[in-house]
Amino acid sequence: MRNLSSVTEKIKVLLVGSNDDLALSIKGYFKKYNNEIEYLGWAKTGQEGVSKAKHLDPHIVLITSLHEMDTKEDVRLIRASSESIKIMTMSESNNPKWIMNTIAAGADDYICQPSAGNGVEDYTLLDNMYDAIKKLYY
Repeated sequence: MRNLSSVTEKIKVLLVGSNDDLALSIKGYFKKYNNEIEYLGWAKTGQEGVSKAKHLDPHIVLITSLHEMDTKEDVRLIRASSESIKIMTMSESNNPKWIMNTIAAGADDYICQPSAGNGVEDYTLLDNMYDAIKKLYY
């Protein structure tokens, strides 16, 4: 665990996921926390995420996916490439078996993404994601 008072660096986050709209929303939201979070970029696949993670050295990889198998495989690939990177998954699924499978594959945390809805849900999701990123990092 990091000491909050001694940490001055930004939390470096790499996004992995195939949903263009969600990726753009997250990127835009991270601008709100520009002093605390450094958005390193976006990879559409786990393989691309591994490649970018090797070059960009993120603290956290945030994996978003619409499909359970894609998420599990992306987690497995990222975890195999680095034990030190923290991995957080985000999905609409709140199925306990799905969550346990991603944790077993190497994810450190999970956040449930509400189904498409109004802006309030979107901001709640993004605020929860920000809180989870800080908790995972510190």
